[in-house]
Amino acid sequence: MLLGLHWANGERALIDELAASLARLQQNDGGWAQRDGFPSDAYATGETLYALHVAAGTPTSALAYQRGVFSLSTASMKMGPGMSAADR
Repeated sequence: MLLGLHWANGERALIDELAASLARLQQNDGGWAQRDGFPSDAYATGETLYALHVAAGTPTSALAYQRGVFSLSTASMKMGPGMSAADR
């Protein structure tokens, strides 16, 4: 929804409000989940980081952004080089 509003030149106030709501959904491990009650995962985290940066202008230096990147790098290290979650 956030990216759609951005691409449709939606109201800046609404984009900012949705971005703030999305940022609040960040989990303790720094990632985001597909839906409430689910654990964070790389797809949802990457998609959220992209939306926050592109649509809302969240800088890559923002704490929430950095926590998300760290979450992705931690998940990648747990799986090992060249592996995906499907390979486990």
